[in-house]
Amino acid sequence: MAPVKSTFVVVGWCHARGFLMIRAAAIGLALLLLVACSTASTTTASTFIVFFHAGSADLTREASASIDRAASAINRSRPTTVAIAAGVAKGNNLVLAEPRFQSVRQALEAKGVKPSLIARASLPDIDANAGETGDQRVEIILGMEHSPH
Repeated sequence: MAPVKSTFVVVGWCHARGFLMIRAAAIGLALLLLVACSTASTTTASTFIVFFHAGSADLTREASASIDRAASAINRSRPTTVAIAAGVAKGNNLVLAEPRFQSVRQALEAKGVKPSLIARASLPDIDANAGETGDQRVEIILGMEHSPH
């Protein structure tokens, strides 16, 4: 009976060792996925949207938060240009394009963005209906220079 008992001990030890190796591999894979997720979250968006209330060029709390995110990305990524696109030819939005541009420009400059980077642009007049909320927007577009490979 003694040899049978030792066989069970060896088989049990092999199963335990295999289980530990699988568990260690699973933990290693989980750690790799976490690193990949944290790396992916540090990429910066190239366009930031600032919404306004109808008939207004005043920055809302949400608009200020979007400008804060844009300014952080600009100061971190150092784009070659920062275009502020304003003005949709619907309602009085075209009339508000310049005051909205100025509101966003001043807020970006207050956050440390160099005035020499900022350029004025127009929003494209597309056939897609952006809706009333989409018509009340300004886009901050970061221009990155790509080096040839």
